[in-house]
Amino acid sequence: MRRGIHIPRSVSMLAAAALAVAGLAACGSTAGHAAKTTTSGRTTAASRLLTQGIAQADAKHWSQAITTFENVLVLSPGNLYALYNLGLIDQVRHDPRGAIARYNEALKTDNAYTPAMYNEALILEPKQPSAALALYQKIVAINPKASTAYLHMAMVYSRSGARSLAAQARAKAISLDPSLAKYPLPKR
Repeated sequence: MRRGIHIPRSVSMLAAAALAVAGLAACGSTAGHAAKTTTSGRTTAASRLLTQGIAQADAKHWSQAITTFENVLVLSPGNLYALYNLGLIDQVRHDPRGAIARYNEALKTDNAYTPAMYNEALILEPKQPSAALALYQKIVAINPKASTAYLHMAMVYSRSGARSLAAQARAKAISLDPSLAKYPLPKR
């Protein structure tokens, strides 16, 4: 799954977890790296646990979901989706340090996994806009159609006073997804 999950801040993190289910279905199993390093039975069990963990997270049964995703990691160390979903749970539970740590672990498994980059950038954007901007730029380099990454780039540029760059990034976002026109740029 290279296209990434790109969600404006106004969309809940649970929606991102639901999209992770779609990513699992598109991939057919757990992350490619994990599938290569485990036996068939362990991969199938890890895949079932991932589905179970996502359902638990969707129902806001955080403790159960955490345990389930940690069990995936026992069967499939470095499993991209387990790490990512643990990061999502940390983010939803307002633990930015934990979320960033999990997203970085996921990125060690697949350094081009844009959903982890995007969510990390959202966390960093308020206090570390330069770091967030670097992640958004990396995302659009990997996926030039990442419309909300362009939108958030525009927001970061706008807050920093780079109005021309903000206008260019916003125009690109809207050209890719016209529905993003409803999100105004913030004032400096």
